[in-house]
Amino acid sequence: MSYLWVFLESAADILSVTIPSAAPCAPSRISFGTCDNARKSIVAAASPRDACAHALAPSDVVFGVWHSLATEARLVPMLQTWAQSAQIVLLASRAGTSGTRLFHGSDAPGSNPLLLDTGVLEDDYFSTLGKAFIGLAMMHARFPRAKWFVVLGDDNYVLLANYVAALSAFDPQQPWALTRMVYRNAFQCKGIYQRSGGDVKKAAQEDKFHDIAFQRMVEGLGYSFTHVNEFLHEPPGYYFSPRTGQAHGGVALPARPAVLHYVPGSYMQHLHALTAEICTCDSSAHMDLLKTVAVGVYSDYRRLTAEDRQRVNNTWGKAFDVELVECESEQDSDAQQRGAASLSGRRLQDLFSHQKGLGSNAQQIPHVGGRCHLSRLDQLLTHHPGKQWLLLVDIDSYVIAANLAVRLAALGAREPICLVGVTGGDAAATLDYRAGDVLLSRALAERVLEEREQSDAEQAADPSAPLLQLAQSIDAQALVVDATFARGSDDSGGSGGAAAAGCTAPVVVQLRPDVSDLRPEFEKTEEGCKLSVAHYLVRAVAARSGCSARLDMTKGFAGGG
Repeated sequence: MSYLWVFLESAADILSVTIPSAAPCAPSRISFGTCDNARKSIVAAASPRDACAHALAPSDVVFGVWHSLATEARLVPMLQTWAQSAQIVLLASRAGTSGTRLFHGSDAPGSNPLLLDTGVLEDDYFSTLGKAFIGLAMMHARFPRAKWFVVLGDDNYVLLANYVAALSAFDPQQPWALTRMVYRNAFQCKGIYQRSGGDVKKAAQEDKFHDIAFQRMVEGLGYSFTHVNEFLHEPPGYYFSPRTGQAHGGVALPARPAVLHYVPGSYMQHLHALTAEICTCDSSAHMDLLKTVAVGVYSDYRRLTAEDRQRVNNTWGKAFDVELVECESEQDSDAQQRGAASLSGRRLQDLFSHQKGLGSNAQQIPHVGGRCHLSRLDQLLTHHPGKQWLLLVDIDSYVIAANLAVRLAALGAREPICLVGVTGGDAAATLDYRAGDVLLSRALAERVLEEREQSDAEQAADPSAPLLQLAQSIDAQALVVDATFARGSDDSGGSGGAAAAGCTAPVVVQLRPDVSDLRPEFEKTEEGCKLSVAHYLVRAVAARSGCSARLDMTKGFAGGG
């Protein structure tokens, strides 16, 4: 959980740090309020504050993160993601400073944090209280010109631009203490976020809890904590319904969240991909082109349901005419059932999502052959006769409408075109003929189906020929290779091609969250709500995003398959 403290600036020299320049502050409204014991709830202020009201840069904010030897490895994902652009101080015990296995000057992974010996002798959970109190004083002495000081755990993911924007709504010359507050019967208005009965039973030890002790210290100084709605205290999926994809009733989610809690390990990498490595193009002049697109959503490992349609329509599908398309080939339907019998659903999903070698199971899975995708393509052509573009995407993919619009503006639908991504870098790019996320012009789709129909009549068709291979055989120049058309949420730096300004602008994001590091109670919500999470977070950072004016698209493909 996050605690923010402010001290007045000093004329002393500041420790020299190098932090990448930040994007301009995006105007927004910051919701805040107080926790009222009498009402047993958070009472919102009469009107929200304006972000950007006070000049603030990332270098004006110092983040103190608790360090302990037992959980030291959890710091690595943090230092490789959001901490790369922030000023980080690790608040360690005496034992932690001497026994660290990760932080030795330039050997630190990711960013190079400052490891502070707070002198605290214990290194357990309750030692966070002493590390925070002493650490704040040491941070203030080390960074006398900093405007804000933050104390938080290593399982918090900070959306840095949004965090700085939220702080910029408050005057740093005033004594603010900001957090996200909740009302709990056992603790009343405390910054305590634990929900389990075991945690409530620990109330007798409340003086040892850093969040309660901070609360009492602030109140003892004559001040009180201010609740900031942008500081979320759970993982993002916690706030959504896996069934509908919508936020739970009564939950007022901020448009630009600043921090997410309980997101350690690999899941933090997933969130970083969605919020820092993916750009949203400015496509306001081209959004009408989306009306020319029909989207077919499919799955190779299960039958899609009405709930799948609802989740898509409540997220990225709002911008399109979306249809759930199934494999109508009897042969491939049988193969799909055999594949489902021989592989568990999760394992089968992993094979598709990660496009790994299928080995002896290859012939049991319909997507390796071309008939299923041709069947899906035929459904879109038949059901959407007025559409000039046909997009096929997997149910576990998220489509960024704005990034598709700018590509449509650069292409001509009257030509035979098939837009597809590549695997590998620029020097050794290869076309994955089994790629399932593809965009075809109507002109090419009709030719592909006509060619297949004619080949079937002559019994000359290869039943396993993938859709892309057929398209390439009809017109090699029809394949338009887009290095950043699709990327996985677990890819580093995009799939092929150099990232523009540190991020890529994909049309399709293949959602592959690794939830193995999460608490058991969060695994189901984060996996089940991955479309909602992607929709929420991509939109939450869109104001700071941008994409290269020159998209890396090449007509024709001479690489290997």
